[in-house]
Amino acid sequence: MLAQGIVIELAATAMGARFATGAGGAIALLAYGTAFGVIWASVPNLIALRTRSAELTMALGFFLTLPVLFMSSAFFPLRLQPGWLQAVARVNPAAYVITTGQALLNSGYQPGQQARTIIALAVAAAVLVPATVASFRSIKELSGMPVIEVRGLTKRFGAVTAVEDLSFSVGEGTVTAFLGPNGAGKTTTLRMLLGLVTPSAGTAAINGRPYREVRSSVGASLEAAGFHPGRTGRGHLRARALARGADRSRADELLAMVDLSGSAGSRIGTYSLGMRQRLGLAAAMLGDPRVLILDEPANGLDPEGVRWLRGFLRGLAAEGRTVFVSSHLLAEVTQTADHVVIINRGRLVTAGPIAELTHEDTTLEDLFLSITGKEDTR
Repeated sequence: MLAQGIVIELAATAMGARFATGAGGAIALLAYGTAFGVIWASVPNLIALRTRSAELTMALGFFLTLPVLFMSSAFFPLRLQPGWLQAVARVNPAAYVITTGQALLNSGYQPGQQARTIIALAVAAAVLVPATVASFRSIKELSGMPVIEVRGLTKRFGAVTAVEDLSFSVGEGTVTAFLGPNGAGKTTTLRMLLGLVTPSAGTAAINGRPYREVRSSVGASLEAAGFHPGRTGRGHLRARALARGADRSRADELLAMVDLSGSAGSRIGTYSLGMRQRLGLAAAMLGDPRVLILDEPANGLDPEGVRWLRGFLRGLAAEGRTVFVSSHLLAEVTQTADHVVIINRGRLVTAGPIAELTHEDTTLEDLFLSITGKEDTR
């Protein structure tokens, strides 16, 4: 802000502008402009902190800040404004800064006559600058915040505890594999994360919020079921797009992406398990999500399909998206995932980067079997 103010003042001077109050006036205007700029910058930052959405930040920032500028003397002098706009301008902090700047460039300006302006800016700065600094700090912390965060998650079904005090996090732009023996609580955890099951205790958040508040940015596929057998693949995606408020025209694009273009007009009842898995992935991508949550997506895929899935998931992570995927194919997980979260009997066993948890003498399979005590890696 300070550097921009200096550049603007130098440019104004080069174009012939002269400060009637000399260097003191120029410094005062620079101070006013810098303070107001810092306060002004807090508006989109506070919006970003609240919404965590670049689109909303731009839209709301525009519609909140432009009227403030309009209802000041930024576009035309106060004396030419209608009475109601003049009344608004009298309590508009932007008007104080702008009229002060105009006065500093005006030969009729006399130091001491702008006491009200100085006091108003001082009060505004005292109130808003701390909030601005806090917003900057919060946004800096937000940049390192996990995309998926589970804390103390517990789920009991009567006397049975399916998940107990489970905590882990998943970072942005990674493929994280969720591993555990049969009955370990993986699917229950995923269902709690997606708001399909209510936790008995603890929290599960995506970008710091419950799934219901960020569902438009999350794609999920929990099982290769729930398809109407009489619908075509294209018809299924278009129906899902309508339900989600997504673009129906993406259906053919997504079918091509999962290599189902040739079967787009076929009824889903004729699809193999692997084809239904691919269709589920296409449906999960309808809203162009930044976060993808998948339960056993490799089930039913042949070796070529597994290889395709690996490239598909790695490609999403390379775009900065977050992929959280449960699997029992440990050899494939080693080639696909960056991190693993391993649970057993509903509790966390270990979590971290695969490269740090394994080495030449210990594969992921060795690690899994040693800490779960299970021969069945599913």
